[in-house]
Amino acid sequence: MIDRLALLAQLDRFAARLAAPLTPADTREGWSPAAQAAYLRLLADLRTQLTLDAALPSLSLSRGLDAWGVGGGDLAEAAAELSNALREYATQRRP
Repeated sequence: MIDRLALLAQLDRFAARLAAPLTPADTREGWSPAAQAAYLRLLADLRTQLTLDAALPSLSLSRGLDAWGVGGGDLAEAAAELSNALREYATQRRP
């Protein structure tokens, strides 16, 4: 079971790492400045929804990475872990 504050902290850690300049390894895994900016906007939107305790959309951060051409690596793994946590949180909130 994950609580909202723990989820916000996980999201913030991922956003901070993603906001840093992309490393050569990130670039090799398919990250581009456009993908980085898109995901930072998405994380900001998700953070707002969590802060407001609003319902979260059904999404898979990992599958979205496929569309951007990201094929793995540390950032993709962190996105998958966050995606799982978001899904768990949304599921436990359902009546």
